[in-house]
Amino acid sequence: MSKKMGYLLGMLLTIVICMILAWIFCCNTTQSSDSQNNQRETTINNPPAVATPEVATSMAFNLKGPDGKFAFTSNDNFNFNTSSFSILPPISGEVTDGVNQLKTYFETAGNEDKMIDITGYYDSGEKNTSAFADLGLARSNSVKKLFC
Repeated sequence: MSKKMGYLLGMLLTIVICMILAWIFCCNTTQSSDSQNNQRETTINNPPAVATPEVATSMAFNLKGPDGKFAFTSNDNFNFNTSSFSILPPISGEVTDGVNQLKTYFETAGNEDKMIDITGYYDSGEKNTSAFADLGLARSNSVKKLFC
């Protein structure tokens, strides 16, 4: 056997071994492709779950007039995402009723000069992306817009 023939057989043997190893490690994906197809189908058929707001927040929604003529309390409140100043929809029916009752109270005779103090809470770890000095002011401004 000549030297050239030994080199050609060595290259052919190397190519065959590489092809077999590539097929074993890379191309033999019958199990993994089936699981990927199943994952794709579940993703398409099942839309992502939407987080529902809790029934009651940690801070109750309280409205009280200093003269005692108006009072409203609800276990629900306005909900905000972390580091966000936009109110999360849907707003609870109880909270909407309270806002509407307060609007009616302000529109009645003798109450036009009354004012409301809105307190917006925030955590010091939240990032403020609003034009306001802090996130509490931005959130209270979002609530104020409901009264206009």
